[in-house]
Amino acid sequence: MVGVDSSPQMVAAAKERGADARVASGESLPFDQEFDAVFSNAALHWMSDHDAVLRGVYRALKPGGPIRAECGGQGNIAAIRVALLAVLRAHDIPAERIENNRFFGPAEYRARLENQGFLVEEITLTPRPSRYPPEWWAWLQTFRSSVLEFATQEKRAPAVDQIVALLKPVLCDREGIGPLTMCSRFLARRPQSGG
Repeated sequence: MVGVDSSPQMVAAAKERGADARVASGESLPFDQEFDAVFSNAALHWMSDHDAVLRGVYRALKPGGPIRAECGGQGNIAAIRVALLAVLRAHDIPAERIENNRFFGPAEYRARLENQGFLVEEITLTPRPSRYPPEWWAWLQTFRSSVLEFATQEKRAPAVDQIVALLKPVLCDREGIGPLTMCSRFLARRPQSGG
């Protein structure tokens, strides 16, 4: 089993636990028919060029090999994305810097997989209720730090306060549970022959 990540820190942490982990971009995988299967969890939506990712996965798989993946899908963290856009645009941060994920619906992603030669066995988009963190600051700093860093240090704290104020009334029920994520899951396979 081989793991890849574009983060040297993540690869180093995996190696400390004994994994065969390598620094590599998902958009330029260096493998050629080396793997029986590919698995991806919560990574694809961070990558920009999905066609390049899928081409690399197809090339990395042996004929007949599957890819099984789970990632954010169409509508994922929608309210959070809208709140970030509303608040950070007011702080003169360009929209293209705020929206840094790719979330697809099943029909569009099926077409992307099929265009790269995969046979799609299943693809779903499912809401996944999540308990919101008691401390929104921590969540935003963890999952949206790459967006928040475009705000100056003095504007960042007030911006996060505004984002949290927008989100709490629309996302949480009395127990703090709401539809934070839309989960896309798929299973596709490189054909046994013909590619």
